[in-house]
Amino acid sequence: MSHEFFGANVPEMLEESLDCGSCTRLSFNASGNLLAVGTNGGRILVYDFDTRAIARFLTHHVHPVTSVSWSITGRQLLSSSTDWNVVLWDVDQACVEKLFRFESPVLFAQMHPFNTDIFVASLLGGTPVVVFIDSDKRIPITFQVADKSSQQPDEIFRTMCFSVNGEDIYLGGTKGTFAIWNVGSQQLVHSFGVVSHGIRQIVCERGTKPTGLRVLIASGDRVIRTYDCKNWQPQREFHDTVTKCRWISCGFSNEGDYVFSGAAEKAGHYHEIYIWASLTGRLVKLLTGPKENILDLLWHPLRPIIVSCSTAGRIHVWSKNYSENWSAYAPEFRELDENREYVEREDEFDYAPKASVPAVPVDMDAIVDVLTSDGTPTANLLWGLAPADVMPPPPSHPPTTPAAPTPVAAAAPQTSSSSSSSWNGPFSSNSSSVAPSPSPSSSASSSSCASNQPIRIGGGGGAGGGVVVEPPVFCLATHPEPDAVVDPPDLHLLTLLMRHAHVSTLAAADAPPLLFSNSNCNNNNNNNNNNNNNNNNNNN
Repeated sequence: MSHEFFGANVPEMLEESLDCGSCTRLSFNASGNLLAVGTNGGRILVYDFDTRAIARFLTHHVHPVTSVSWSITGRQLLSSSTDWNVVLWDVDQACVEKLFRFESPVLFAQMHPFNTDIFVASLLGGTPVVVFIDSDKRIPITFQVADKSSQQPDEIFRTMCFSVNGEDIYLGGTKGTFAIWNVGSQQLVHSFGVVSHGIRQIVCERGTKPTGLRVLIASGDRVIRTYDCKNWQPQREFHDTVTKCRWISCGFSNEGDYVFSGAAEKAGHYHEIYIWASLTGRLVKLLTGPKENILDLLWHPLRPIIVSCSTAGRIHVWSKNYSENWSAYAPEFRELDENREYVEREDEFDYAPKASVPAVPVDMDAIVDVLTSDGTPTANLLWGLAPADVMPPPPSHPPTTPAAPTPVAAAAPQTSSSSSSSWNGPFSSNSSSVAPSPSPSSSASSSSCASNQPIRIGGGGGAGGGVVVEPPVFCLATHPEPDAVVDPPDLHLLTLLMRHAHVSTLAAADAPPLLFSNSNCNNNNNNNNNNNNNNNNNNN
């Protein structure tokens, strides 16, 4: 599919450069998240391409790495070197899984595209071999002609690659002969001459939409050709008509729409990458980098990204230049192609003083009520009760005159082992008493507390709990029974009106409950002292 109308989906700018020392070969895994880099020192670096960080160091070769190839699973990596060894790596464990020793330096090695048990290797001055990993069986690629119309080639084959389906191996000779060798029958299927110069590289079309119908052949005459795999007829030729430069590491894009290649070392030229349209042969983009010659070039398997390594030991990442579209975040925002001069209004930035706000007089001698909130006594807020829970509804008929109030005696503590005398909150089941609801014949009487002693509200048992109210305080008690005991759970029968009082909450919750009656507070204080003495005697 051509991108003539929507813009070319090709890299446009140098995004980043990674310094790895001295790189020679590059290889992406199938998902494109790992990049294997071979170096002149024999080390192999595995980069996490998303974070641009080194994930693994693989060390075994002692000479420059000539090729790196991933398995289809991405868990194994095959590397070859001029030290006569081919190593199969376990990338997860960063260790050597298997080692293969040959009789000459290995120029190239590639894993089968689907079968992780097969790889092919090209030897310097020797015959290419197909190796079965599990059995360590090695089959030399001989040229017993299966097609009678083809002649047996008489040359050395050093360039090779698997077909898309892995059934055949494409071989390129030093005299320009292209041969097809079948892996199953182990015979030469077809061969023909491309040019009189040697074939330098063979690449099959792969990617997200592989058709498997085209093969890219780069030859020594500085021309890159595409061939149809059905009839093996040439389709397009790619070359620089002006400079006639030599090409290094050509290939297809991830979708097969473009053909790319890097210019080899040439005086006065920089790091140049050519990108053509694969169907029309038109030059789409020319990427120019620093003054560093290209050693290897690779297109990302899923994205429009090109990775190249140079003689300076750096890895250059080329990507598409994505423009920022701020109007997508703000629909009312209108973008301008160029700056416009803004015409200022005459009064736009004039200073306008703010209107002065009259100061409100504050009475410094006024008493601030900090104990109530919206008319709700602070004691009710402490126990979590609303005003409607505290104030009972008024009686339906006029109250009668109550009898003379009598002091309320403190209740004797319970001695049963199954009950507790402490109170644990307004909704606890350990309440010592529950006052009955008021009757119509009852009435309320109020008296002012003349005592200067602090009053404790809430709690039960020992000292240290509840709320301490220090005088002056005014109390209003309402209860139908003169001798009833009012505990904090019965606060719906009690209304405390506190003015100018200091309330402090104690940490413990076991203070003795406060007893109120319809008598004055002086009698309550005396009775409370007597009740405390009686309770102490009973306890003793």
